[in-house]
Amino acid sequence: MIVGTLSLDPVVSLYGGSGSAAMSLRNIGITREDGNIPPHVRGLVIDQTDHTIIEDVYLWRHAVGCEVHGQLGVKLNRVTTSRITEAHIDLTGGPEITLIDCRMGRNGVSELHCQAFLRIAGNVDTMTMLRGQFNGSADYGVLWLNYASPNGIFYFTNCHAEGWSAAFLVGGHGISQKIQRIIITGCTITSSDSALQLVGGTLMKNLYEFIANSNLFACSLDFDQQEAFIITGNRFIGSVNINCGTGTFVGNVLYSSANLMGQMQGVVFLGNCFESPTARLSDNSTGQRVILGNVTRSS
Repeated sequence: MIVGTLSLDPVVSLYGGSGSAAMSLRNIGITREDGNIPPHVRGLVIDQTDHTIIEDVYLWRHAVGCEVHGQLGVKLNRVTTSRITEAHIDLTGGPEITLIDCRMGRNGVSELHCQAFLRIAGNVDTMTMLRGQFNGSADYGVLWLNYASPNGIFYFTNCHAEGWSAAFLVGGHGISQKIQRIIITGCTITSSDSALQLVGGTLMKNLYEFIANSNLFACSLDFDQQEAFIITGNRFIGSVNINCGTGTFVGNVLYSSANLMGQMQGVVFLGNCFESPTARLSDNSTGQRVILGNVTRSS
């Protein structure tokens, strides 16, 4: 275990320099001395390295758990973060970043509240998160800030997300390039009192395509002028609200109402099942749309 002084920033740094050398860090804990955690101090920084592997690393008591400025192909495998005050994982640059079996926040410990579990900025593109765990306490699940890549594709597969108080996916200030695609597959997105609001901040106006397949959304889903969406085979506990936009909403199971509003540019709402007898489709939309074969459970 490595224990830094309270103000040390970062506690550990992997720097590749001009050669962008591949590095690795495995089987270690990184923390800092007791006391109030200063702003912006980081536990681990990965800077200018190609194909670096971080594996079985536990980071706790930092403002930012792990910050990545990798050149290419940085991989975080089984990285756990806890007691973080700003962002558990901060991605500020580099293509083809992969996070596998990472856990942000722990059950059974006194977690600290932070801004976001995962924060994304700069030229990050083609990020893949597999079997990620979002736990603890944060304003947002995933927050894009000052984002500038023209090739942004983000995959979230078989993840479990809870513990945010505002929204799960949020676009903040300074987004200068449209995010090309967000793909969520086989995930459980849950929160007791907040919604999955893709309209949060400016994300909806800066996202080209949103794809969701075979997920459980225990919160609501809100679309506002979404340019393209494909929503298939999901289960929605919260309400679904679609205002304008283009896309397909097919073969989903809904326990609350769905609301279609505004001028549609080509929407197909097809073959969905309203599982609760009180759940209904409310269509106040106009424009190009097809609404067909949706059923409501009778009792």
